[in-house]
Amino acid sequence: LKVELLSFILLYVQLSTLTLTVTRWLFTYLFQQKHRLKQDFLYLQLTTSLNHQTVSLLLFLHRI
Repeated sequence: LKVELLSFILLYVQLSTLTLTVTRWLFTYLFQQKHRLKQDFLYLQLTTSLNHQTVSLLLFLHRI
């Protein structure tokens, strides 16, 4: 009975460790993806804003 119990405990620990590792990896991966998307979005906003300001300035200068 003790051998079966120890085998069960060992199996449980191995499975739970695998589950925790996968969960931790997914959390880390998803956090990095979210952070990367946020950076890309901010860069796009900045670029779009700068392009809009540049076009406005060029149109203004063209009128002068």
